[in-house]
Amino acid sequence: MVLLLTDCKSLILIHYLRKNNQPLLPMINFFRKIRKKLADDNKPLKYARYAIGEIVLVVIGILIALQINNWNENRKVDLLEKDLLNEVKNGLEYDLVQLENAIDFQRSSLESQDIISDWVEGKIAYNDSLGIHFLHSIFNANVQFKEAPYTTLQQIGLQIIKNDSLRNQISNLYDLEYQNIYWWQDDYEKIKTRFRNSFADLGFDIKNQKNRSDGEIVPIDPLNLKSDSAFIFDLKGARAVLDIYTNDLMVKAQSEIMKTMEMIELELKKN
Repeated sequence: MVLLLTDCKSLILIHYLRKNNQPLLPMINFFRKIRKKLADDNKPLKYARYAIGEIVLVVIGILIALQINNWNENRKVDLLEKDLLNEVKNGLEYDLVQLENAIDFQRSSLESQDIISDWVEGKIAYNDSLGIHFLHSIFNANVQFKEAPYTTLQQIGLQIIKNDSLRNQISNLYDLEYQNIYWWQDDYEKIKTRFRNSFADLGFDIKNQKNRSDGEIVPIDPLNLKSDSAFIFDLKGARAVLDIYTNDLMVKAQSEIMKTMEMIELELKKN
């Protein structure tokens, strides 16, 4: 009975270790030899004690194997989390460059709108250089963030990021900050189109235009344009929205990107 019990326990341990790709414990063979010797010598009390010891050994072996298996699984999760964070970080580096370029470009457009406003208000006289500013005033930069790493992270599950603060920061950046930028970008496109149409209807000549930001737009009748209420209203509206969009929302998103990248760096150094 005891012999059968110990054999069954040994088989259970061997099956479990093989199933979980764990190395067989060399001591199993050692204990089997002792068990055989005790059985051959007809020493039932010693054999019973040994059998109990082997049962305990089998249980301990299974627990050790479970622990090793859990450690391996946790290690796989840690490596996956590290890979995902690196992908997000690389995407944010790209996004940061795109945003910085957009801010610089749109600040140039704001400067041109300010110069045109100064002309409308009589602060400066009309001159040929205004043609460049009329052109620049109607352009902005369209930002397209690299969101594939975040999409992958969502598909796998945000909970894979163990750091709650970092997980919330990443989620806030993509779900709130980025979406806010897209909303204002679409809204400004509509305002810019109305602004452009308000003075295009009064007549303009396009000169020396090689690309969208190189050339001039010259009004056919500057005095008529300067006194047109619709043009003045749309100019001020476009300028106000572009200022908020660029110097508030984009700058805030820029700061959040850098903060997220710093938090990711710190988390990666822990692993």
